Amino acid sequence: MKKLLTLLLAILIITTIFAQKRDITLDDLWQNYTFYPSYIGGFNSMNDGEHYSTMERTEDGQEIIKHQFKDGKKVRTLFSSADCDIPKINDYTFSDDEKQLLLSTETDKIYRHSSKSLYYIYNVFTDKLKKLSDDKVMYATFSPKGDKVAYVFDNNLYIKNIRNEKITQVTTDGKKNHIINGASDWVYEEEFALVRS
Repeated sequence: MKKLLTLLLAILIITTIFAQKRDITLDDLWQNYTFYPSYIGGFNSMNDGEHYSTMERTEDGQEIIKHQFKDGKKVRTLFSSADCDIPKINDYTFSDDEKQLLLSTETDKIYRHSSKSLYYIYNVFTDKLKKLSDDKVMYATFSPKGDKVAYVFDNNLYIKNIRNEKITQVTTDGKKNHIINGASDWVYEEEFALVRS
């Protein structure tokens, strides 16, 4: 019994010694990307976990399409730019209930991570499209109920009620390079990766 236990222990030690890999080198990290995470871009998972959406170019413009995860088949077209007069879409986000889309167009970069855009609100079920503002704004975001959109314009915070189109200015003291409400300045964006405050 002792010999069997000693043999098993020796086999265990030998296999662990030979199972060790070589040391990690800088080449592994920065040239070979050995430990670089895999990434699949270009789609947004939907709330039900069974569908995802993609933005695709067509002959007539762009479409946002809902697909099934299990087979990749198209379920339906959620938005088509051919049906409305809208500039090229740069990005889109859903409201929490996925009944509305916030479409960003004509995006201008500010710093590395921040930008301002013209935004449109599109109701997926009624096919109604509304412009959020006549001006380019930053960080447009749906409220949790999806009935309002908050955004930053001229260093001040605003909230737009989607139903009655009423705009409420939340802050009034915003001043360029002095008081920045709802956003961060260059230093915070570059050094701490803070974009929205």
